[in-house]
Order: sequence, then C-alpha cells, then structure tokens
Amino acid sequence: MKKRISLLCVIYFTSASFCYAGEICSRENIVPCVVLLEQKSNIASISINGVKSELWYKEPGSAEPKPRYEFFQGTGFLVSSENNKLFLVTAAHVALTMTPSAQITFKGENDAPISLALSEASGFKKELPWVYHPEADVAVLPLFPENVILIKYFKNHFLPQSLISSEKVPPSRDIPLTVFGFPLGFGAVDTFSPLTKTSHTASSLMQLSRFDNGKVTTFYILEDPSITGYSGGPVFDVSMYKIGALSTTGSGTKLVGIMHGTLSDPTGGKLAAVVPSYFIVETINLALSEPSNK
Repeated sequence: MKKRISLLCVIYFTSASFCYAGEICSRENIVPCVVLLEQKSNIASISINGVKSELWYKEPGSAEPKPRYEFFQGTGFLVSSENNKLFLVTAAHVALTMTPSAQITFKGENDAPISLALSEASGFKKELPWVYHPEADVAVLPLFPENVILIKYFKNHFLPQSLISSEKVPPSRDIPLTVFGFPLGFGAVDTFSPLTKTSHTASSLMQLSRFDNGKVTTFYILEDPSITGYSGGPVFDVSMYKIGALSTTGSGTKLVGIMHGTLSDPTGGKLAAVVPSYFIVETINLALSEPSNK
C-alpha cells in the first residue's frame, strides 16, 4: 500500500504545471510534454553497380573509418490519464521503428536536453508493449519507470488527458493550430527547444489511405505541409488568437490531433494529414483496458 501511495504522489506533481480543461495554456508550458524519439539502426548503405554497399567515413586525422548509421526519428508526447496512468503517445509508424534501445530526449533543467534509453523511461527492458489503434496512425506505450526516474527527470512533463479533445469533428478553419516537434531532428541538441509550426485546418474529416500501410482511416488536412521528424507530434489549439492588432482567447487549450505526414503531388503542392485526437483517446482507453495497465 505504501508503494501505491508514493507513486500516486509522484504522478500528482508530474502534471502540476499544466493547465486543465477550460484553461489557457501557453506554448512554453506545452514544451515539457514533447519528446524526441530516436532509434539507431543498421549501417547506412547505397547501391554501387547494383551491389548493396555499406557507408563508412573517415574523419580528418583519424586512422580508422567509422560506420555511418541510419537513424529513425519522430516526435512523441507524454500523457497522464484520468486515472493517473502514464503514457507515451506517438504515431504508429514511428513506434514501429522503436525498440528498448531507442533514445527518448526531453526537457531538463535550464532547457538542457536529457536523453534516456526508452527501456529506462518505460520500465520495459526486453520488449515494448505498444498499444496500436486498429485503424488510425496512433500508438501508446504504458510507462512504468522507477520512482527515482520519475522524480529526477519527469516532474511537470505529463499532459493531463483532460486536454485531449474527444470530439469527432475537425477544428474550425478559423482557429490557428500549432504543431510541436523535431523536424530533421532540430531542437534537441544543445538546447531542448521543439519547433512549433502554425497552420489552419483546410478540410472537414475525410477518409484517406495511410501512407505507411495503406489502411483507409479518418484524417483532417492542414493548409501547410509537415516535415520529416514532425511525425507523431501533437497538434494543439492553444486558444490564443490574434486578429489584426487585437488578441483574444478561445474556450481553453486542447490537443486536437497527431501529425501523420505530408500529402503531395507531382506539381509540388503539399498539405499535411493529421489524425483527429479522438483516436488518441480511443488508443489510451485500449491501453487502459489491458489487465497489466489497470
């Protein structure tokens, strides 16, 4: 019983810096819940005369060449559910590239980037029990890190689930939306500073094929394209708007989607496809239904 009480106390203050339903949350306050996910993979290769060849490089002054590794990168975010369970949320196509050896990078003191193995952050050493939505590009990983890691690294990093919109409607075209993430891996090297990109909804909810597996599911479209590395990033209605010289506020900050990827055609036209946030809620509920997560 003592263990359970101490864990609940830790979780209580991990989300203490965030606003709650109906409140306004600044972009800076959202930053701590956003994380970079990075998986080191095989040695990079190219085809030379039809033969697959490894890429090695030699630094000036170095005696030995080094292999150039491939890296898979994506964005995720941390969520505390309504019953105080902790989760990492990202796009399913990002989660599929991650193993326990993957690195999760998040905000430390004085905006220093802190990196841990995903095995340490999750508590799972051998296999990551991702929970995937059966239709949408969403994956959720239950987190059971040791208390010392929660206290030392994750204070004020978890977004309350109450901020995730469960409405099955797209955001208004008149509301600016902000995507948080790490395009091309920028924003997590010397200073932790995920990049933000503002756009507007360009459509209602529509059926499209996922670019990663071809499954038909529901998206809404943004007027501007995404960039490699934004995949899995949260899309927010921050609820603070500027109309000319006037500033106004909406009905409260809401997480309204998760970035899927860019739509493009041969003419060079590009838009972004976003997974509606109700799929995130459904995936968290799927994870909570697992006996080990109750």
